[in-house]
Amino acid sequence: MRCNPSVGTFVAAALLCAAAPFCGMQARAAERDVHIALSFPNGVVWPYFSVASKMGFAREEGINFKLVSTDGSAASYKALATRQVDFAMTQPAQILNGLALGEKITSVYTAYQGHVYQFATLASSPFHRIADLKGQKIGISSVAGGQFAYLRAALKDAGLDPDKDVQIAEVGRGGAAAIALKDNRIAAYSASFVDMMTIGQAGEKLRLFLEGPTATFFSDSLAVQTTVVQQDPKLIVGVGRAIAKGTEFCMTNVEACWNIVATYVPDTTRKPEFTKPLLKAVLELHRLPPQANGQWGYQRLEAWQAVEDFLIDGGQLKQKVDVKEAFTNAFIPDINKFDAAKVKELAQQAE
Repeated sequence: MRCNPSVGTFVAAALLCAAAPFCGMQARAAERDVHIALSFPNGVVWPYFSVASKMGFAREEGINFKLVSTDGSAASYKALATRQVDFAMTQPAQILNGLALGEKITSVYTAYQGHVYQFATLASSPFHRIADLKGQKIGISSVAGGQFAYLRAALKDAGLDPDKDVQIAEVGRGGAAAIALKDNRIAAYSASFVDMMTIGQAGEKLRLFLEGPTATFFSDSLAVQTTVVQQDPKLIVGVGRAIAKGTEFCMTNVEACWNIVATYVPDTTRKPEFTKPLLKAVLELHRLPPQANGQWGYQRLEAWQAVEDFLIDGGQLKQKVDVKEAFTNAFIPDINKFDAAKVKELAQQAE
């Protein structure tokens, strides 16, 4: 799991990693390497992967995580659609658009129960509503991620034509975006909550646009080729259960969770004043809605329908699809068949 190659090079990098002492022992014969494309670099935004590896939750399911970082959910979805990976953490917009194109990708586990994309301007800005941005330049972290579809749909929902009424420009993340806002090169910025926190850390106060139906949205889900749903349900349950156990652990002991992530992703320790609050924000977005009845990974039909309606209204989904084909809760009961009390006890004893 210490290896984190990009999509284009992960096969060769994984082979090199397997041979290097830094990567630890080679996977046991009974364990299966499972490649998962992430829509954001590994670290505190995906804490359960580190915890599942460290605490043996993945090993108990006979799997070994091989994580592949990509530049956004569109890229992680593409890696899955082209069969470069076994699973992908990706946004509902990508899955729904793929379904409209006839692609057979299914979401089997919702990780982020809350919405990760945000749209903001400086707190001192004269722009208070999205409609106020007509004629302005809007920055975005990446056009390859789900934030691009979200931004365009949000603009249309506010009555703006994203192709005519505004100019959308990719300005990058973190400090680059903060400078672009401060220098008035962009009037507003759309990105993930991680990027917004980075800007806040740089000392710039932001005002979020809270219009539209996004409060009901969810974000990254674990997706897989539909053929795997039909042919290898044990694999799906194993991956989901390892993630669920890791999530339970982190919810119980945030400090121990952070310490484990730091051992697998050393960059985490460079700015603990940022990564520790970020981990807490991540876990808040993973909290289960009442409808889930305590089941990790549960997927809400009404949430999928809300996303579809938003994308249709914003022109980001050209035709309605049967959202029931986009996801399944069939594996959720088995995924949650583990001793949660034991996991919590392990977390409470951890440092």
